[in-house]
Amino acid sequence: MEREKRHFLRLLDAVEQNGHVTQRELSKRLNMSLGLINLFIKRAVRDGYFEVCVLPPKHSTYVLTTKGRDAKSRLTTEYIAYCFKFYRDIRKTIQKRLRELENDCIQAVIFYGAGETAELLYHCLYGSSINLVGIIDRENEGGTFFGHPICSPEDLSTLPDAAIFITTIEDCDEKIRDIRENGGSERMVFSVFNSQLSVTD
Repeated sequence: MEREKRHFLRLLDAVEQNGHVTQRELSKRLNMSLGLINLFIKRAVRDGYFEVCVLPPKHSTYVLTTKGRDAKSRLTTEYIAYCFKFYRDIRKTIQKRLRELENDCIQAVIFYGAGETAELLYHCLYGSSINLVGIIDRENEGGTFFGHPICSPEDLSTLPDAAIFITTIEDCDEKIRDIRENGGSERMVFSVFNSQLSVTD
């Protein structure tokens, strides 16, 4: 599903939940630029998905029309199909990566990242000979991940000797920098889409 459609679906959903909102508030809530929100709203009004009621002083209420609800339903169905396809594709990629790690005789990994991809990777470990021995994640440190305490990247040197698997799809360079700066240069590092990453300067 194209990014623009995903953004538009989020806007339709937000307006359906509460249409008495400013474009600036929508921008903050949806983490989208004000210019993009403005563009989407203009298109939605032009195409008959929203009705706009202007209330003094300078407040607008956006109301989802029948056509807008139909569009939201259609986009939601498309988004669900996209998510299932993404799940199947990413699962195959993870299973392939785990087979490569097993072929390299890697028996233990540390996850860098405790999000949705990490959860999927964790479940895929059940079909492999690789054990999870630690989790690092700056945003979730102090919490737990399937019974494992989530550590800060600064705690990397205290974790067992194991390969590191970067489980996030974005910000891979930032994670590599964290690993390098916290004594992980000697460890093997992998990600979902890369067989092996270099963490040396």
